Amino acid sequence: MKCLMFKEGIIFGRIICAILVVSSYSCSKSPLPVIEPVSTGVEIQGGVSGNSELITVEVSFSSPVSGASTAITPLKYNKTSVINFEFDDNPAASFAVYQYLNSQTFSNGTGKAIKFRAGVAVNSRGNYNNGDLWENYQGSLTKEQAAAMISGGWTLENHGFYHSVLNASDNFGYGKQISLNISENTKYVFDKTGFRMRTLVVPSNDPGYLSPAFEQGIIATTSTNHFEGFQSFPMYGDFVDIAGLPLNKIHLRRDFNDKWDISGINMIKDKISALLNKSSTKERILYRLGTHSPNLEAFKELSEHIKNNAKDQMWVTTMQEMVEYLQLRNQISKTETMVNGKLLINLDISGVDKDTFFKDFTLMINAGSAIKDIKVTNAKESSFNLNGLVNISF
Repeated sequence: MKCLMFKEGIIFGRIICAILVVSSYSCSKSPLPVIEPVSTGVEIQGGVSGNSELITVEVSFSSPVSGASTAITPLKYNKTSVINFEFDDNPAASFAVYQYLNSQTFSNGTGKAIKFRAGVAVNSRGNYNNGDLWENYQGSLTKEQAAAMISGGWTLENHGFYHSVLNASDNFGYGKQISLNISENTKYVFDKTGFRMRTLVVPSNDPGYLSPAFEQGIIATTSTNHFEGFQSFPMYGDFVDIAGLPLNKIHLRRDFNDKWDISGINMIKDKISALLNKSSTKERILYRLGTHSPNLEAFKELSEHIKNNAKDQMWVTTMQEMVEYLQLRNQISKTETMVNGKLLINLDISGVDKDTFFKDFTLMINAGSAIKDIKVTNAKESSFNLNGLVNISF
């Protein structure tokens, strides 16, 4: 597993190896912390072959089969809906929400608990005093807290080195080229936390961010508006079928709420209910929600609403993990053959983007006979159920 060393030789947490999907996180320095797996479900101990870029899966059946098919599922864990929560402007309050959501889980389909995840959109310098927002700046997330959140599977999102470069000239960032406002933040956050941001939240819905972000390798951007001729997904409203998303230069429109009174909470609950009602195996729907003010009590209610109504069919994750999964599905080359009554699947991972952080996926096997056993070779870790769902990390 590639890992990550934090600046000044400090390693925050343990190595992230997954919760039996099992997620393997990759980055450019050395080890990120590992989440303890829940010891239930069926685990496969995969052997290692000579080709490190080829994962093989062997499926045996209880009775003869004439044919079988496989597919990498549209959403991880074969969920039917997905939700992204985002907290803008480095809010210190996001850490308390992280600590709570870290105790909220859904199943990966093979008996393992996956923790709820969210993203934090971060700046690095204050507009009005040029303060370093990572160095114990009042009201901001600390680099130590951010490291703990990254170790729990959360992600940081580029929100500009300065939050504003377009408004009044008494701001330190005024007049800074937008491309530099993006790239300097990417570098600075990496130096502070060891995490390389691959997504961007447009600050203040300012124009001019999308093209330079995509030119710098950002895989997805988000705002509440549409910019620069790029299509927004959804173009209007709150929901979009993930089947219609492009695989690059993805601009995702999001809902936004800072009103966390009873009416605000109930409004978001209604939208989550609508998400669940719209979602199925035929239409897997995405809903995204941003806020400046991650209210702990509000997110407790939203979490309980999800757990009570989603029937374990919702993937609660970050924009980066979701988009990386959609891209990874297209980057893995898969072949399958029947040999002596067994299904042999070869998964070539050589085409997976080297910057992918969440290197794991879900495979679904469809056959006309009951599955007897599944063996995976060359994966970091894997798990399966006898209905044909296989989670693989590499």
